[in-house]
Amino acid sequence: MNQAMQTSTFPRRIVTALSTLALVGGLAVACDDGDGGGDEQETTRERAQIAGAGYTTFDVTIGGCHDGPNGVDCNNYESKEAVFMSGGPSAAGLSDGSYYFAVLAPGYQNGGFIDGAEGNLSDTVAGGTSGDEGRGDAIENRTFRVENHEIVEYTGTHAWGESPQGRKILQLMPYDDTDNPGGVYIMAICAVDAISPSECKYDAFRIRDGGGEPPPPPTPAVVSGGKYYDANTNGIRDEGEVGLEGWMIDYSNGEVTRILTDADGNFSVELDADTYTFAEVPPAFSPSWRQTGNLSDQSTVTGGAYVMLNYDMSYDVTVIDGSGVAQLWFGNVCVGGGGGLTLGFWSNKNGAQLIGGDDLAMLAALNLVDADGNDFDPADAKALSTWLRNGTATNMAYMLSVQLSAMELNVFNSFVDPNALVYAPGSHGANTNGFITVDALMTEANDSLGADTVTTAGHPQRAYQEALKNGLDNANNNRTFAQPSPATCPKPIFIDPELPEEPTTI
Repeated sequence: MNQAMQTSTFPRRIVTALSTLALVGGLAVACDDGDGGGDEQETTRERAQIAGAGYTTFDVTIGGCHDGPNGVDCNNYESKEAVFMSGGPSAAGLSDGSYYFAVLAPGYQNGGFIDGAEGNLSDTVAGGTSGDEGRGDAIENRTFRVENHEIVEYTGTHAWGESPQGRKILQLMPYDDTDNPGGVYIMAICAVDAISPSECKYDAFRIRDGGGEPPPPPTPAVVSGGKYYDANTNGIRDEGEVGLEGWMIDYSNGEVTRILTDADGNFSVELDADTYTFAEVPPAFSPSWRQTGNLSDQSTVTGGAYVMLNYDMSYDVTVIDGSGVAQLWFGNVCVGGGGGLTLGFWSNKNGAQLIGGDDLAMLAALNLVDADGNDFDPADAKALSTWLRNGTATNMAYMLSVQLSAMELNVFNSFVDPNALVYAPGSHGANTNGFITVDALMTEANDSLGADTVTTAGHPQRAYQEALKNGLDNANNNRTFAQPSPATCPKPIFIDPELPEEPTTI
């Protein structure tokens, strides 16, 4: 079972501090090469990650699990013969498709899943570790098909079994012996023809035969990370970005445990050898908060641990005795006001009082259009007010022009910083998290109007112009500016499943 200290507020693990940052460009996989000489980073190829997870479990007839009767969280077995593989629980099991399994020595997750590679204990090739004598079988004999999270087809010679939940499972034998002093193995389940670790799921398990003197207690692994405020919305933790206190992080290896970040935004837990998924818990009733990271794996590992950053910004973490993982970062930003004034303001008398010749000249230089797609160059504040009030989306270019002019006036009159970031998904210049500077959004909108002046229903650019319009509209309504620090953000509220009737406000 998981080992960790408890907080005074919740019956969960305590959080501790974490320090240094290691910035890595691109989506990278952190892994230990198994030689005890340090860590490596390997950038993954652009291939799809497999969804869901598979787990080791035991057959109800053979038994042999030291962790309890249900088999869901079993990772200690009395013999190699006792270990079976499942397609996973129905809600989080493997997605439909064809897979194969392999047993690896710890520390070889980065490539050992391929037959013939060092660390593969299931293939017919000897070498790589002291116990690897090539006594396994061909990959074709370890290939199966999954439908609805259930193994539905397998024609090889590995024995079938039945899990405590009545699901079809496959025996992992034959596989060679691990050289890990704690008796730890790694099961890999990979998509057929996998070449990247992102196309595999892992689960650690241990063999304890129960004979002779009991082994000494294992040294727990330590996993740490933190929540940070991603002020520049780029999806990685940059130097100087502050931590977020009291945010909830879940980790699961069949059973979910929830922890809180400390005053510096960090957490640390001690764990038994196994595979865990770490994910942030989004705050409830807080639409202004958005998860932005991590989009790049900045984690570091020691002692044969392994980390996979998933596309949903969760992490799959495999640890063995005495290993360590640090810098599991989770980034967030909140959106709110940034000085925007609506087109209603600029069309009424308050806005009209601010309109001068320089404002009109600035607007005339833009690619603004009217309802028929004709160029619109306002002659005076009254003409501008009429044009703003009559704006409709029948021709989306007209409505985009109206919202663009309001934002241009906001910037021109120093109400809005042109370098501020706003949330505008669908704009071509937005980053992966959907944020773009006001200046870039205005330029993009103006360029689009220069290219397409009539975008009525059915026009191929209508949806794009609508996305630009929405981005400007929300910013003009002062809703979607990335806040420069958490000081101006609303306090997040989390629903604690152990205290469902009273949300926790941090």
